[in-house]
Amino acid sequence: MTAGFWVLSLTILAGVVVLLYLRWSRLNNVDSEAAEDMGSVIVAFARAYPNSPIREMLHTEDGEGTFLRTADGAVGLVQASGNHRLATLLEPGDVQVESVENDRTIRLHFSRENVRDGDFTFAAVADAAEVALWLCGNFVPTAANDPAAPPAD
Repeated sequence: MTAGFWVLSLTILAGVVVLLYLRWSRLNNVDSEAAEDMGSVIVAFARAYPNSPIREMLHTEDGEGTFLRTADGAVGLVQASGNHRLATLLEPGDVQVESVENDRTIRLHFSRENVRDGDFTFAAVADAAEVALWLCGNFVPTAANDPAAPPAD
């Protein structure tokens, strides 16, 4: 065998080793980024609402939103905004829900201007259902004879 064959073989082998190392390194960074994101969500919510201990958190698939359930049953939302996170404790009547074809997605419209409306897609159907149940606990039913109630369609 010629020297050119061995040089080519070693070059290919070195390339494969470098690619494997980069892939391994990237996987480790993703795990640490996810942990860092979870920590920044907790910090953002705790700064805004120090007297509302978090009981459970569910992240959207893209990581742009995190819904939180507090110890007293309230629902919070932390949304990414550039390098910052905006924390909001949702009050009864703050949210309108619209149906979507995708079972992992819920479409929300907020009455507050500091909260971005949109589609919130979760990694699993169970997560979307859980957040929907949390929000149902935050709804305020209006009586049919209530003059302040919006007209029925």
